[in-house]
Amino acid sequence: MRERDEATGGNFRKVVRLIKFLRDHRDSFTGTRSIILTTVLGERVATVSLFRDPRAFDNVPCSLITLIELLDEWLQGLSARPSIVDPSGTGVTFDHRWSDDSFDHFRDRIHTHASEMRDALDETDPQRSEEKWQAIFGDGFRGELPKATTNPFVGAGAAATSGRSGRAG
Repeated sequence: MRERDEATGGNFRKVVRLIKFLRDHRDSFTGTRSIILTTVLGERVATVSLFRDPRAFDNVPCSLITLIELLDEWLQGLSARPSIVDPSGTGVTFDHRWSDDSFDHFRDRIHTHASEMRDALDETDPQRSEEKWQAIFGDGFRGELPKATTNPFVGAGAAATSGRSGRAG
């Protein structure tokens, strides 16, 4: 976890919290355990992301979009539930924690969310962008406009995860 967080400029844990918020509070993909979410997102963190887009991990929104799109790309290439190996090197797999149905649902929801998030991030009208983010994260989401940007989500990752402390799980 620490390694992934350092590679993303401290944004990995925040992205994991946002994705888990979708699961826990928006009922987006129930049945997918925290260890699986964290592992499959962590596996997407790679230096190749920086070659694709040097700003891939500049802030929470960039990190969120980078990881959700990489996750979607990986998931869409799978025809069946993959084996998820414990990243700590124990050799244990988490297969027993994920059913075929929950995997299929997760893959479909991530695909939908990747498209919705890209649309919200690319929206040029600040009010419309915030409305699109609220459609994803709920009406309580309030983006704040930092200077020199028209994207209300930039810098808002902390607001979206406020009130949640402790581990990323």
